[in-house]
Amino acid sequence: SHKVTLNSVFRLLTSYFCFLGDSMKKIFLMLFSLLIITPVFSQQKLSDEFINQVKNQIEVIKSNIPSEKNPVPSYIRIAELYISIDDIDNAIMYFEKAKSVEPQNANIYYRIAMCYEKKKNFSKAIENWEKCIRYSNSPQITEIAKKHIKFLKEMK
Repeated sequence: SHKVTLNSVFRLLTSYFCFLGDSMKKIFLMLFSLLIITPVFSQQKLSDEFINQVKNQIEVIKSNIPSEKNPVPSYIRIAELYISIDDIDNAIMYFEKAKSVEPQNANIYYRIAMCYEKKKNFSKAIENWEKCIRYSNSPQITEIAKKHIKFLKEMK
């Protein structure tokens, strides 16, 4: 039972970020990016049983969406589940659904940018990092996004 979510890892790591020096921040960003964009099971082939369990969870969440006043948390959860089975295209699709409901949610742009980085679509990643900066109230998130943009522009 893997209860570690991207949110919990993100909150933990960003809480330490502000105490780091510049060179450590660069290392932190590189490691943090790897943690976020690398699925938990990437080093071993995902078992059919695990994939089926995740797909069943997704179907249960989808079936509850019509009765929800705000489907955004469900869309995000579905996207996270797709990431866990390395289905980045569907993850992006559900983050986009969340974005259509909350178009000023910096957290959604952050997650979409990370997905595009994993797909090596750097122009889409940069576009979403820029929107993340536009809507973020967090200096730490803004700093992370700026560093990702700088790094991605060097990769082009």
